Amino acid sequence: MEEREDCVDDVEDAARLADHDGCADGYAEYVSCHVAEGTCEEGVWTAPTCASLGSALRSCSGRAATFVKSACAEERDKYTSCGLSGGHDFPCSKQLECVALCALAASCDELSNQQPGDPHSICVNACFESTP
Repeated sequence: MEEREDCVDDVEDAARLADHDGCADGYAEYVSCHVAEGTCEEGVWTAPTCASLGSALRSCSGRAATFVKSACAEERDKYTSCGLSGGHDFPCSKQLECVALCALAASCDELSNQQPGDPHSICVNACFESTP
């Protein structure tokens, strides 16, 4: 019970920091997405469609986003929920964040049966072509 209260306090503190930093809208969008789009599979909460909103919030206010998973952490959770190993280690560089967002947009079947020229592979290749 005390652990839950600490967690709620952290989220409320994050909301105040987001407001103070001018990021209240981004915070609200991320939290709404996380609640609406997230699912629990195999004991892991994933909200892969929200990763770009989390990245935007982190860019706007790192202080308000301390509880937000990086795209790389979301990617690792996605692989786990698909019954696959994979994902990237931390820190999540811009290039790895791009690759993670590609994985988050892919289905489990696409991740387990990657083929050259499929949408996931094209997305990943673009990350390496456009990121120095």
